Amino acid sequence: MRGMIRLCAVLCIAGTLAPAADNAQSALEAAQAALAGGDYARAVEQAEQAASAFHSRHDLSGEKLAADAAGSAYLYRGDYDLALERYRTALQIDRQQHDTGGEITRLANIGSVYFYRGRYSEALAEYQQALRRGGGQLVFTNLATLYQQLGENQKALDYYQQALALGPSADLLSNAGTLYRRLGEPAKALESYRTARALYAKEHRNSSEVRTLEAIGVTQAMDLHDLNAAVASFSDAVKLAPPHDEALAHLFRGEALYRMHRPDAAADDFRAAGDTWLALYRLGDLTKALAVRDTPLRPGFFPARRNLYDDAISRILHAGNPDPQRLFELFERAHDSPADPPPLQAVQARLAPGSMLVEYWSGDGQNTALWATKERAGIGTDFPLAGISQLLIVPDGAPETSMARYATSYLPYASFLLRDEPWRSPLMPWRTRRLAVTTKYDLYNNSDAPIVAFHSPATSDPEDPDRSHIVLSPTDSLYRGEIQSLPLARTDLVVLPTADTAQVFSRAFLAAGARSSLTTLWPVPVAQTAGFLRRFYAELSSGKNKAEALRAARRASGPAGAAFILTGDGQLPTRPVLSWWWVVAAGFLASSVIFATLRR
Repeated sequence: MRGMIRLCAVLCIAGTLAPAADNAQSALEAAQAALAGGDYARAVEQAEQAASAFHSRHDLSGEKLAADAAGSAYLYRGDYDLALERYRTALQIDRQQHDTGGEITRLANIGSVYFYRGRYSEALAEYQQALRRGGGQLVFTNLATLYQQLGENQKALDYYQQALALGPSADLLSNAGTLYRRLGEPAKALESYRTARALYAKEHRNSSEVRTLEAIGVTQAMDLHDLNAAVASFSDAVKLAPPHDEALAHLFRGEALYRMHRPDAAADDFRAAGDTWLALYRLGDLTKALAVRDTPLRPGFFPARRNLYDDAISRILHAGNPDPQRLFELFERAHDSPADPPPLQAVQARLAPGSMLVEYWSGDGQNTALWATKERAGIGTDFPLAGISQLLIVPDGAPETSMARYATSYLPYASFLLRDEPWRSPLMPWRTRRLAVTTKYDLYNNSDAPIVAFHSPATSDPEDPDRSHIVLSPTDSLYRGEIQSLPLARTDLVVLPTADTAQVFSRAFLAAGARSSLTTLWPVPVAQTAGFLRRFYAELSSGKNKAEALRAARRASGPAGAAFILTGDGQLPTRPVLSWWWVVAAGFLASSVIFATLRR
């Protein structure tokens, strides 16, 4: 009898567990399907549901797979902190189960999170750890992608070759072809692209095959100077292109024909490409072309969009009596303003009395500028400087240094002024007034410091900016891509006096949220740098705004001061920090009130 009861209990438990197991597995499969289909919200929902179900019944293998799926969904939708958390949960289970293969995959995934955040040193550390555990094609591919991003093309190619040695892959062959081009080996690039194309054809990946044909055509046109062969490759791409890729294939062929001085044939392709800015521009409809907001076309083959704005600006100037508002909009687009330009009046409203905005443009052999004060605006290089003490300059190329006698700061584009809040509350005295950076930990854990100062050597590469980096230690560097992901939204000023090309780093700091940066145009000896910064900080502490403090420090520093340049809004001082005396006085006052109240 007791045996029958036990058997019944076991069967009852099994009956309740089986549906739970089925539900967990079904949720995991639904998450994986949603992930493959790009529905990341549903993938997160189903993966978390599966992970919870597997966890409740102590199924570590299922929980690991669900956590990994959730991590991937979070990664693809940009929730990087949650992606790290879920990947680390899966990694912990891998280690509990002594699953080396799973551990390698999870380390590679964690490295990818850091890669997408632009934190390349951390990504490299995770990939190298995965490599020490045994590597594999995924790890070699991730390392190749990282080094390709950093411009270390030979290292990247070496890792692609190691990945390909483990099995053929059309994607890897295509990426290797791109690296061969960069390394000046077009014949090897073509061979790699053609092998990739054959694999894509076997796998029926039409879009990828079309992109590879376009890469073949670009190599033939740009590296081998064979436009006839390029047109043939682009024609194959046009024939194969699915509807969503057809416009770009026509643009490639149209541009090649245009360069062959076959305007009628080119016009047919441009018309087939529809209302893209390049097609409209090549067909002569400048007005419509300016109104189109396409994603950027591949550089190095297509003309830069800057050509479109230069052409429009030149026509307006030649027509006479230009409208400052219309030119302001085009100047801003030519200077890569990331959003639609605001009205000029909105920028003028942010100018302080005695400040002038000067936005330069050089194109079509001309050199002119738009100038604006709080009250008026105009076009030309004869600026009404009476009563002006401060300039905010948007250069077109190298910084304009001929007016260094004014308090000057440089802007990447004029509407950058609208990023700043006109009033920011002072910091408490226990907040760091000036953060001296020695490690990345300092940067990610001191986001309230009004001034962030680097004193490490920096190497900039204007031709490949992603290779630019600040050397924090012999084993750790902060790359430009990492800089752009730093939490600098509450930082008033970043100081980097060790760079030899200001713009590469200054723009990265501004992109991370900093309001301004102090960098150098050329190397300055250490002793002179230290003396200049002492004067500069003293001027800031006296209450001067950043541009005025820079001008005063320059005057006191002689020729060395000319190397220092301020990028960003120099009209504002750094945020004040309340003195400890204010805290003591407030505490004393509060104590006095309490004491007086108690005595009553």
